[in-house]
Amino acid sequence: MIKKAAMLAFAGVVVALPAASFAGLTGSTMGDQYYAYGGAYNSQTNFVVGAGVEDTFLSYFDIDVDDTSITFDYLPGSSSTWSSSSLSLAPTIYNGIAIRMVSGPAFTNVTVNGATNMAGFSASNISWTGSEIQIDWQNLSFDGDTIVKLDVEAVPEPATAAALALGGLGLMARRRRK
Repeated sequence: MIKKAAMLAFAGVVVALPAASFAGLTGSTMGDQYYAYGGAYNSQTNFVVGAGVEDTFLSYFDIDVDDTSITFDYLPGSSSTWSSSSLSLAPTIYNGIAIRMVSGPAFTNVTVNGATNMAGFSASNISWTGSEIQIDWQNLSFDGDTIVKLDVEAVPEPATAAALALGGLGLMARRRRK
């Protein structure tokens, strides 16, 4: 009887876990680093994701991160074409920016949002791993109306997901005892 109850409790957690496993970016610590001309172009900036703009890159664009997206909103008065450069950060940045997860969920999917209006920008301009998104806009033009928006899906790190599962099992066992 106890084995059957434990198996049912575990099955309930497994069934419930996918819905609970989504993790938004709010509250995460992230960092951005610009790369051009063969290496890091400026110093890395770390920020905590919350309300409002998280960072501004020189006088070019604001970086605004919310629970499910990262937006690069080019500033009024900015207008140019990102110059050509040698490879600055492998595997894909020639002239662009890396967004890193310092403390938070792992990236599981990154796509270009329809609000993106930088001419020529597409999914081929981004690459990502669980902890880093690389954006390259070498030779692409921009002005004060340009927006690059990425939709981001993230899930808790495996240790966090395991803790959630164990917590769910403990909660179910506690309810069962009552």
